[in-house]
Amino acid sequence: MIGEEKVLFSDTRALFIPSPVIAPRPILLWTVFENYERRMTLVNNAFQCVWKKEFAVGNAKIDEDHKQFFALVEGIRCGSRSANSGRRLIEALNRLISFAREHFAVEEEMMVLKEYPHTESHIRHHAGLMAKLEELRQRCEAGETGVCTEALAFTKSWILRHVLLVDRQFIPWLRDPGQTAPEQNERDRRP
Repeated sequence: MIGEEKVLFSDTRALFIPSPVIAPRPILLWTVFENYERRMTLVNNAFQCVWKKEFAVGNAKIDEDHKQFFALVEGIRCGSRSANSGRRLIEALNRLISFAREHFAVEEEMMVLKEYPHTESHIRHHAGLMAKLEELRQRCEAGETGVCTEALAFTKSWILRHVLLVDRQFIPWLRDPGQTAPEQNERDRRP
């Protein structure tokens, strides 16, 4: 077998194929990318913003914050379906933006203290999220139609990608002493 199979969650397995195997074969790279995007779309559409213990990164503070993120994204979903969806969406986005600023500051400080080698790219990821949330809030405040649906789709996609993919790369540096987290090797740590 070319790749290595790993158990990601109790009911999910993945085949990890080394990038040197795929990189010189653009058609394989494109196929993997298409499949990834298709699966993320399916998961995103069916995903309820409910925290699961499998999402834990092994740091009590970060895990509690991530639970709060899930609740805030669920608040956007609920607000987008109410009669005053525009006003409620602005309130939900304000709460999410405020909480994200606080959380990102804590997470970024931890990255610096733990000498995480991909701190800069992670900070750029946070900045991109904040810019998009601010944009969505401004568009909602301006009364633009369709923002509720876009905000919900974006925040659900973001929470999935960031917490379950991007933050998981930081696990070996993030774990509290004595806490366990999913095993990762050097290859899994790359951004």
